[in-house]
Amino acid sequence: MKQILTALSVIAMSLIMSQISMAQDIIHTYDSAPIRAKILEIGDDYMYYKTWDNPDGPLYNLSLSRVIKVVFENGTTKVFAPVTPYIGPGRYGSHPMNYRWGHYYSPYGRMSQNQIADYIGYSLYGSEYMKAKDQYLWGMSLTCIGISGVIMTIATHIAFIRRDEFINQHGMGSSGGYGVGVAAGYIASAGCIGAGIPLWVKGNKGLRKIADDYNRTYINPERKGQSPNLTLGATGSGIGLALNF
Repeated sequence: MKQILTALSVIAMSLIMSQISMAQDIIHTYDSAPIRAKILEIGDDYMYYKTWDNPDGPLYNLSLSRVIKVVFENGTTKVFAPVTPYIGPGRYGSHPMNYRWGHYYSPYGRMSQNQIADYIGYSLYGSEYMKAKDQYLWGMSLTCIGISGVIMTIATHIAFIRRDEFINQHGMGSSGGYGVGVAAGYIASAGCIGAGIPLWVKGNKGLRKIADDYNRTYINPERKGQSPNLTLGATGSGIGLALNF
C-alpha cells in the first residue's frame, strides 16, 4: 500500500511540475541561458517581458537580434530569422561604428549593449563577438591581477627586508624564512601577466575586426574587397594624387 501511495505521489508531482514548466514562456537567445518569462509584447525590433518568477517586477525589453526562438506556455514555438543590422536612415546604422579599447562608439557617443545588438546583431557576429569579448575581459582581469600581485609582493618583500634589518641591528634573533613565499608571489603574478596580456591583445583585435568588417560590409559595401590605391587625377587647382582606402 505504501508503495502504491509513493508511486501516486511521484506521478502527481510530475504532473504538477510539467504544468508549472508549461505555464511560462521560454526565450532562447544567442548569448545567454534560456529566459523563463511572461512575454507581454513582441514588436518590430524588441520584445517586452517580465520574468516568470517575478510577474509584478520590472518590465524588460530584449532586442530581437538576440533571440533565436520563443517556446510559449501553450507549447507553440516561434522561430526568429537572423536579424541583420539596421542600416537605414536614422540615428542607428547610417554611420560607421568605431572601436576604442573595449568599447564601441557611434557619432553620438559610447554604445550600449542594446545599441551594439542593433548595429551588428548577435546573429551575425554572435560567437565571434562573445569570444572576443570574453578574451578581452579575461585578459584585462588577469593582467590587472598580475600587476596588483607584483605591487603587493614588492611591498611585502621590502617590509620583510626592513624587518630583518631592524632585527639584525638590535640583535633580536634570527630572521628570514620568507623567500619561498615572496618567490611564489612573483611567479604567480608574472604568470597572470604573461597569460593576460596576449589574451587582452587578442580580444582587442577581435573586437576591432568586427567593427572594421561591419563598416566595410554595411556602411561602405562598395569598398569591400578593394585594396588601398593611389590615383592621379584632376583637382580644383590642377592635378593631384588621391589615396583611396
